Amino acid sequence: MSALEIVTDVLVLGGGPATTWAALAAAREGARVVLADEGCITR
Repeated sequence: MSALEIVTDVLVLGGGPATTWAALAAAREGARVVLADEGCITR
């Protein structure tokens, strides 16, 4: 598996209501946002 580099202004950890709103608020202000939640992504 190759490495993945992600460039972001704000990293939000968790997918609950408060963290989702925090991510949305940051994005609305123009920040590049990554929201990371527990789970598995398969191909």
